Amino acid sequence: MGTITGNRIDNYQKGGIIVIGPGSLADVSFNTVRGAGPTNVTTQNGIQISNGAAARVRNNTVTGNRFTGPDFESTGIIVFSTSNVSVQGNNVSGNDEGILLDTATGVQVQYNSTSRNTFNGIGVLAGGGNTVRYNNTSFDGFDGVNLESTAGNVVEGNNTYREGRAGVALESTATGNLVRRNNTFGSGQFDLFDVSAGAGTGGTANIWQQNRFRTKTRAALG
Repeated sequence: MGTITGNRIDNYQKGGIIVIGPGSLADVSFNTVRGAGPTNVTTQNGIQISNGAAARVRNNTVTGNRFTGPDFESTGIIVFSTSNVSVQGNNVSGNDEGILLDTATGVQVQYNSTSRNTFNGIGVLAGGGNTVRYNNTSFDGFDGVNLESTAGNVVEGNNTYREGRAGVALESTATGNLVRRNNTFGSGQFDLFDVSAGAGTGGTANIWQQNRFRTKTRAALG
């Protein structure tokens, strides 16, 4: 296992820390990774685990990865097209997307803090079977936790506060997910948001249980 720990990383171009490819395994911990801030030069990623690599990403501080050009976004931590990754105890703020799982499976995202990211605090796009648990998100521009085109995830025990649109949001393409015991308050539109359709809670395609909230898109969500 490779070890990347205790570093201050800045002045990078595309990626601050990258672990990529089958057979790659790393412990990425206690680093401070700082992007260039708003830039239209390149879409920076603070920490990237991708294409079959495995890793523990823990107790890092990742900030300032923001892209001002069209069509793309920068991320604080991205897990792309892989599995067997743990993202735990990180502080991720001031990026476009805070933590993004893109076509990832079986990833654990736990005990992280996200704040003041341009889009979502934590996003899950495609893939499935991931766990998003016991995270704190606040003041992100869009959603605290957002699921899109993904199935079979567990979103549990998260705290969201004052998110731009929603605390926990499931888009129309998110199905078969379990959302339970989250605390979400002060969102710009809805604390609980689900626009899918199916045989789940309240006519959605997902199961919602024992969440604490003030506002929601459908009366039966809970």
